Amino acid sequence: MANVYLDKKSGFFYYRFTIKGKQYRGTTGKKTQKQAELIAKQRKTEIMGSGSYNDLFDRLVSSINELPPHQQEEVRRSLAQQLIASNDNQLLVENAFDAYLLKPKKGNPQAAHLSRNRSYWNHFTKWLSEKHPNIKYMNEITHHIADAYMSYKWSQKISERTFNAHLCFLRNIFDLLKLNAGLIDNVWKSVDKLKLKTTHKEALSAEQIKAILGIAEGSTRLLILIGLYTGMRLGDCCRLKWSEIDLNKQMITKQTAKTGKVITLPIAPIIDQELTTLPMDTEFVLPDIAALYPDNADKISRRIKEVFEEAGIQTTEQSSYGKRLVVKYGFHSLRHTFVSMLHENNVPQMAVMAMVGHNSQDVHRIYQHTSDGLKREAIQTLERITDET
Repeated sequence: MANVYLDKKSGFFYYRFTIKGKQYRGTTGKKTQKQAELIAKQRKTEIMGSGSYNDLFDRLVSSINELPPHQQEEVRRSLAQQLIASNDNQLLVENAFDAYLLKPKKGNPQAAHLSRNRSYWNHFTKWLSEKHPNIKYMNEITHHIADAYMSYKWSQKISERTFNAHLCFLRNIFDLLKLNAGLIDNVWKSVDKLKLKTTHKEALSAEQIKAILGIAEGSTRLLILIGLYTGMRLGDCCRLKWSEIDLNKQMITKQTAKTGKVITLPIAPIIDQELTTLPMDTEFVLPDIAALYPDNADKISRRIKEVFEEAGIQTTEQSSYGKRLVVKYGFHSLRHTFVSMLHENNVPQMAVMAMVGHNSQDVHRIYQHTSDGLKREAIQTLERITDET
């Protein structure tokens, strides 16, 4: 039997017993004799080897609950991480993205989307190797690390949308690799998304368009014209292929990278004139620009920004909700301009939605049958804007 006695100096009861000639002594952490005797009995049972893991677990939980509230959660997570670390299901951080690529639940993202995810992961692992070089396995990444990394990303003055996209990917990869990596929970879900403070790119005026086209040259000029007269997003314009262009029918058929929808667009005469001067023995219409997208898309954006500013257009303005600058005019302004010009020329909404690829599946299913003739009429109404450039 384990004996307990009161240590008058500390006020706690201690236990004392002997097993196989070896004496054991220690504090019970209790100030009442009844509770102390129970702890002493548990301790003796454990040492004698007759205690089950449930007994040990109950004692562990009891001990944790006696800690100050602010320490309890930290200890629980630390112990959970140690238990997970002893699991055979571990995955090296350096192998995680390859494992992610094999997961069917990730879907079949477009090449640009997959490249962006790889970039997000590379940014994180580079930061992790610099700040926490001893972390090798996925299950060693803690809530503290997740919070610190996202705080670091925000300090780089990224937008709320980019912050959320980065966070969503990290949540997703940890969800998909939970079993492979022996993860007890998804540490990224303790980081909150940021509330979006929407700032729409503004449409360009006719005078601004003329100024831009009067400065832009070569592939940059054609890229701008394609954006202006198709309303396609930057990635779709940069990676437009000759196989997606039918010069005989004067039509572009393109599967959009963002939504995966297939859109058909008439080729505006001004673009047709430019295309006929280009060699057609390459995969992409603008091979030098296609080579930069998406890995070096920032170089393309800077090139567009330089043209806009040389044309006298201020591309950024001070944010009303913080110190960061927000983009007022950029390549996406061409898409807004395309839609605005169509509306100004009384082009039916059905034709506009069909050409820009509406996000709603149900609406798009109706609009996609808009006749090519109606689309051509819509494009022809825009020709007057660049006739004089």
